[in-house]
Amino acid sequence: MLQLRRVVAAVREQNGGRAVSLIAHSWGGSVAARYAGLHARDVKALVLFAPFVTRGQAGSPAGATTLPSHYPVTLWAQYRRFVEDVPRGHPQVLSEAHFETWGAAYLASDPLAVHRIPPAVSTPYGPVADIGAMWSGQQLYDPSRIVAPTLLVRGEWDSLCTDADAQRLLAALGTADKEDVKIERATHLMHLELQRGVLHDRVNRFLARVVQ
Repeated sequence: MLQLRRVVAAVREQNGGRAVSLIAHSWGGSVAARYAGLHARDVKALVLFAPFVTRGQAGSPAGATTLPSHYPVTLWAQYRRFVEDVPRGHPQVLSEAHFETWGAAYLASDPLAVHRIPPAVSTPYGPVADIGAMWSGQQLYDPSRIVAPTLLVRGEWDSLCTDADAQRLLAALGTADKEDVKIERATHLMHLELQRGVLHDRVNRFLARVVQ
């Protein structure tokens, strides 16, 4: 979150000190939500695209374990993750052209990726640990402290941000100005799929309404 705080400060230095709109996807939603709760004056609007939400009740602290700082993820593993939520019998919604472009940039993000067999990007383990903690009942942010207008947008087929997750988060938000938008025929990776135009439109319409 310290990185986000520096970015927001830099933007506000250039925009006359005005509050900003935060748009975050997936695990990044927990970072943006925590920031919005702790620094309410900095945030004019919050868009959470398929965020992870705390599930269940916090249990007893687990015994200490040593976790790796990074782990390798191949492009094929990413592809399987991108398409696995499409129900059987439905055509794939992933844009192959966009995935090809994304895949090239993904591998290029790690100079050592091409030297691994198969090529793989060394990926920080922190987000995986955070998601595991949230799904074990731990809160990484307090939704009740979020007072900025908030849009929760997600795909119909997103198994990582379900109807139950959305209802739980919306009920806990501190703001009265909140929207839940579920877009049909879309998954957790909607920004690379056929419905990405609908995603962009709904986000833009929300921001046009709440940001003066």
